[in-house]
Amino acid sequence: MSINMYLRVPVGLEIPKLADFAKRCEDAGFAGIGIHDHQDAGRDVFSALTAVALNTSKLKLFPAVTNPVTRHPMVLASLANSLEEVAPNRTLVMIGSGDMAVTHIGKQKATIDELSDATNIVRQLLAGDSLTFGSSRDEHLIYTPSTPVPVYIAATGPKTLKLAGQVGDGAFIWTGFSEEAVQITRQIIADGLKSAGRPETPLPIVAVAPIRIEKDIPAACSWMSGWLAADCGLPGTLGNRMANHHGPYMGSSRQKLSDAALGKTTAVEDLQALGDFIGLFGPPEYIAERILQIHEERGISDIFLMSAHHKDTQYVMPQAELDAFSKIIFKRIS
Repeated sequence: MSINMYLRVPVGLEIPKLADFAKRCEDAGFAGIGIHDHQDAGRDVFSALTAVALNTSKLKLFPAVTNPVTRHPMVLASLANSLEEVAPNRTLVMIGSGDMAVTHIGKQKATIDELSDATNIVRQLLAGDSLTFGSSRDEHLIYTPSTPVPVYIAATGPKTLKLAGQVGDGAFIWTGFSEEAVQITRQIIADGLKSAGRPETPLPIVAVAPIRIEKDIPAACSWMSGWLAADCGLPGTLGNRMANHHGPYMGSSRQKLSDAALGKTTAVEDLQALGDFIGLFGPPEYIAERILQIHEERGISDIFLMSAHHKDTQYVMPQAELDAFSKIIFKRIS
């Protein structure tokens, strides 16, 4: 089974230049790219994805992450169909409850029930079904894809993991790479499948991995220490949010990993353990070995790389990641 690497690409360049960057990602060997859906950037994700589609031939393309608050589910279904017409069999939808994009318009994140409803609506409309919205009946898409576009849920906590099993075509998971974390994650998704009466075959998953390329492990851990302590644009520091979010998946290592996330220990070995748990941190050679280990020992074949960043560097293009993978990492993991 091959390893498929996907890369998060921000709209940090004018859209034509972004499309050129995506072509370089395709040429390097990436299986797909996800572009974030932050309307405050002034560059629309689906416009950017369309430009990328026209400039590439193999990349899987998706928003990372769209939501049903800033975009009505019927609008999302229409956008997904439009992108699929430009990039047949290369389009998927990654939908979540909303975070930064939602706060920018003063709204609340979608509840689990709202996310569930939105996912079902998008999937049904793309399949050609007619639905009722308020007093408006028999609403449907006049044009639909010949093959329904898969809708993946951005599943971070136990509730969204279960929901992915209940209503999603797949899941993007950010729950950790330890053996315990992967087992817990798969079990929650399986519980969702069972509770919804769906076939209990493994749901397709893409593991999300923050990544930071540094010259060596100590340099990576030093950078990580400041990253964890920084304001992430939402309540609390990133480390605080990480300790709370990832806690259910840390298992027997919870105290050690939480202490590192909260800055209670800055020992290199503790920060390295946290980095290995949540993502990929270190020099290219080390990251290549970690990818192979995750693939061989955890059975994970699809990884979505998200360049670890501070709030003020979220639009920096992942050039370091592109260089590391094209020059070193792809040669070692192929």
